[in-house]
Amino acid sequence: MASLATAVFLVTYALMSTAGLTASCAFMLPVAVHPNRNEFGSGYLRIPDMTRAGFWLNTFSIVIITIVIYFYLPCVWGIDITDSPDAFRK
Repeated sequence: MASLATAVFLVTYALMSTAGLTASCAFMLPVAVHPNRNEFGSGYLRIPDMTRAGFWLNTFSIVIITIVIYFYLPCVWGIDITDSPDAFRK
């Protein structure tokens, strides 16, 4: 993510924190998080039930993370996410 951020002239913190947060927001399948595996293993839930509920959780997470990274992160860290200090400059 750091090299991609540098290539597209973004601050590396913005892209790396986005990737880290979104990687921990997988709610649709049993392999995503430990509680999902336990509930699926009980036999009372099927994969379609889990994907139906997990789809909305994933969608909600995408919206919230986008808002947090785009608006809140620059305020807290005092950076401009579109002006990369480590981008290629001549």
